Formats: sequence, structure tokens, C-alpha cells
Amino acid sequence: MYLMYGIRVLLSFVILPTIISINHVEQTLSFVICNVFLIGPLIIGIIYAVIITIPIEKVEKEQLAKELERQIKKEQGYR
Repeated sequence: MYLMYGIRVLLSFVILPTIISINHVEQTLSFVICNVFLIGPLIIGIIYAVIITIPIEKVEKEQLAKELERQIKKEQGYR
């Protein structure tokens, strides 16, 4: 479901405007528009990926710290 929605969004906001600009606009302007439509979403995707990974890394670090604490307590209990 979400994949189909993503493909529709990709087609409507990236591919179709790029094709239209290639065929119906002056060459130099077409080049600029194509770069905006193709590189723009790439940059937005990179920013989005960074925003998502920061909280995930925090949670992973916290889990590792808790696990390490438990392991240390277990080892101290055995001695």
C-alpha cells in the first residue's frame, strides 16, 4: 500500500515534471529544472534519513549501555 503511494508520489513530483521540462522548455532552462527535480528529492531524502537515524542510534546506544551494565552486575555477582 505505502509502496504504491510512494511510487505515485515519485512519478508525480519527480519523473513527470522532468519529462515535461525536457520536452517543452528551452535547453538551458530544461537542464536547470531537471537538476532541481532530480537532485532536490535526493537531498531531501538524505536529510530525512539523517533525521530518522539520530533517534535510532540514541536508542541503540542506551540499550547497549543497559546491557553492559547488566553484564557487569552479573559478573560482579559471580565473584
